[in-house]
Parts: sequence; structure tokens; C-alpha cells
Amino acid sequence: MSDLQKITEEQMDAVGVCSAPDVLSGSTSENKAVFDKMVRQLVAPAYNAAVDAIEAINQTETGVEAAEAKRAAAESGRVEAEAGRADAEAARVRAEQDRQEAEQTRSDGESARQKAENAREEAEQTRAAAEKSRIDAEAARRQAEQQRVDSTTGIVAQATGQAKAARDSAVLAQSWAVGDTGTREGENTDNARYWAKQAHMAAGGGVVSFNGRTGSVIPKKGDYTAADVGAAPDGYGLGANNPRFPSGYDANQALTSGWWQASVNVPGNAWCLLFVLARGDIVYQEALTDRDASGIESTCRLRRVLFRGTWTQWEWVNPPMQIGVEYRTTERWDKKPVYATIIYIRLLPNASRKTISHNIQNVQSIVNIVAIGSNGAILNDIELAGSNFTANNSVIACQSSVDQSSVTATVLLKYTKTSD
Repeated sequence: MSDLQKITEEQMDAVGVCSAPDVLSGSTSENKAVFDKMVRQLVAPAYNAAVDAIEAINQTETGVEAAEAKRAAAESGRVEAEAGRADAEAARVRAEQDRQEAEQTRSDGESARQKAENAREEAEQTRAAAEKSRIDAEAARRQAEQQRVDSTTGIVAQATGQAKAARDSAVLAQSWAVGDTGTREGENTDNARYWAKQAHMAAGGGVVSFNGRTGSVIPKKGDYTAADVGAAPDGYGLGANNPRFPSGYDANQALTSGWWQASVNVPGNAWCLLFVLARGDIVYQEALTDRDASGIESTCRLRRVLFRGTWTQWEWVNPPMQIGVEYRTTERWDKKPVYATIIYIRLLPNASRKTISHNIQNVQSIVNIVAIGSNGAILNDIELAGSNFTANNSVIACQSSVDQSSVTATVLLKYTKTSD
């Protein structure tokens, strides 16, 4: 750009028209050239140089603009990169914060886990201690139950022995008083009445007076009480034709040994004959059902015991076993009461398996199962009877190897219960 020069007056005077002669004498082309000389030799080169300079300037400007554009782009990239770096740093900070929070959460979780593990171990120790206490309590209960059973058995045996001794004493007293018992050889000629007659005949009369009678008195029934001969009196119900009635006809009030009759707190609250043996605070009762009052065969018996102020439940010795009725029996399985129920099954399967819900609540263990078919066969042997019966706490299952669809069955189920 510094090569450009201004056109001077001297340059124009040197090549301008003014430098030509006043009268042109050359040829036409030479004369025309005089007028073009300054343009061709002075103006055109200067102009072209200016154009070239301007072009150079323009090119330089374009390069500057391109460089500026590159610089601006680079700056924008730098700014974006810085923004990305700042975002990355912020993300790193957040990630570090998240890591620290996660670590804190993990630490808290580990602490909570350790506490939970400690609590579990303490709970397990408590459970183990409770289980040991339960086992000890169960052992104590079983020992106490065994002692109660042994005590009750002893009481019953003692009372039974006393009752037998009383009956034997009464018979012996009758034998020595009037004879006619068939228990003593020669008793009809060796008794109080016989010798009183002999004395009366020998003396010509009897005693002066006896039991309000005077004159010639001979022995008769009623002259001697049970106490006189050591026998049980009628008041105990052992020598009378009719038993006693407790207060309110309530079996809970029949607390002394003897025979009683009650209709309250007995099975079905129907009249029962009670045999009672008592010693101290232990009372043993056995009830005989009255068919006329309860509809149950009179040969069915139940038992219960009053021990330290609490009555046990009535338990069947020989229940009537009506279909669909649950009976608590005097049998025991693992020291628990055994229950018995008869269930009727209408149709057995045809060479297949059939289950029937027995609808018995709280079954714990099946003790025994016996099935009798309408054809009279015992159906518990798959080889002999073609069927087999099993049961659990909810259903009875029958497996048949032959067609028994025309056979019905009566199933006796014996079991213990979780409620005991």
C-alpha cells in the first residue's frame, strides 16, 4: 500500500496534451495517441496500481474477517468448553455430594442393620429363654398332672376300698344280727336274733325294755344302727334305696362321698346318677346317664374331678357314639385328652381316591381311624377290603383299589386338639 504515489503536476505536464506541439503534424493514429498518452502512461498505471492495492486491501480484509471469525469461533468454543468444564465441575461436585450422601446412607443402613441384628440376637435370646421357661413350665405341668392323676387314682382306690369295706361291714353286721346273708357258715343259728330267742325261751321271757318296747322283747329290724355295727349309714346313700339330692339338684354341690342324683352341671343337664368319692379338697364324680331323662343309654358313664376348687371337664368312659357328635374321653395320647367322633360317608370311590372334610375344629394329631362299610367289612386294609382310610387335621381320605361306589362307610376318628 505504501507503493502508491500521487500523480504530480510535473508528470502530467510531461505526458499530457500540453506537452505536444500546438500543431500536430503526425499521422492520424499518432495524433490520436497524443491525447491517449497521459492516460496510458500515467493515469492507467496509477489507477491499476490503486486497483491492485485496493484488491490487496480487500483480500487482507477478507483474511482478517476470516481470522476474526475463527477467533470468534475459537472464543465461542472456549466459552462453551469453559461452560462444559463448569458444568462438569458442578456435576463432579454433585456426584461427590451424592457419593457422600450415599456413603452416609450406607453407614446409617449398616448402623441400622447392626442394631437390627443386635435386636434380633436379643429377641432370639428372649425367645430361647421363653422357650426354656415354656418347656420347664410344661414339665412342671406334666409333673403336677401326673401327681394329680396319681393322687386321684389313690383317692378313688381308697374310696372304692372304703366303700367295699363299708358294704362288707354292713353285710357282716346283718349276718351277726339276723343272718340270711349267705356269707358266714351257720349264720342263721349264730346271730343276735337267734340267741335272743333262745335266751327268751330259756328265761321264759325277754328283757324288761328295749327301744321303747317293754315286756318280752325280741330283736327286730331297726334295733341296731349302721354305726352300731360299723357299717355305712343310709345318709351316705350307700344303704338306701334312693340316692340323695344336692342343693338345687346341682352336681357341683355333691361334694361328699355317696350316691347322688342331679340334673344341673351334668352332661346335657338331664338327670344322672352320681357316685361321689371325696377326700379333703379333691372330689371324684362318676355319672351314670338316665335313658328316660336324656335319651342316652343308662350304661354310659362319664367322669370328672374337683381339684383345688376347679372342676375338670366331663369325660366319657364309654360314650354312646352317635354320628356327628364329638366326645371328650378319658383316654389320653401324649398326656392330652383323646376325642372321638363318628362320621358318615355316603359313597366310596370307584378305584380312585376321595377326600371328605370332617369339619372338626382344632385337630392336632390323629390317634386312630377305623372305617366300617355298609357291607360289614372293616375298610382299613387295601389288600383285604380294597380300600384304605387316612386322615389329617381337615379331611378324611379314602383310597379304593376296586369299585366301591355302592358302599357307604361309618368312620370312627380319634384325635387330640390344639385347644387343650
